[in-house]
Amino acid sequence: MASSVVMSLARINGVKIVEKRKIQLGKFAEYLANLPPCAVFFEACGGAHHWCRKARSLGHQSKMIPAQFVKPFVKSNKNDFNDAEAICEAAQRPTMRFAHLRSEDQQAFGCLLKLREQLVEERTAISNQAHTFLLYK
Repeated sequence: MASSVVMSLARINGVKIVEKRKIQLGKFAEYLANLPPCAVFFEACGGAHHWCRKARSLGHQSKMIPAQFVKPFVKSNKNDFNDAEAICEAAQRPTMRFAHLRSEDQQAFGCLLKLREQLVEERTAISNQAHTFLLYK
């Protein structure tokens, strides 16, 4: 998912592309609200959890596909349209494994855990560096 633009790709029965458009991120919620209930797929990332929750609240069936499962379906150079097409291809696979949707609380807790992990690594690095300086003095 790009930082300012979302690529929308609509297919009928998973075959024929009936719509492809770039939507500004600020207008994506409005776009989802105007769609009839349908299946919406995202490549899993931090922002995708928010949009997946939003799509579900608007009555859509939404799922996230981990990037490692989307990558084999990218046909050529990486761009928004090719990524959207790859997500559509991956979503059609009957054995596709989808990522679990996290609540806002789960995402916030995950951020705190990651921050703590980075602080512990930084503290250890500084301690090791201090020992090295004292050792060679």
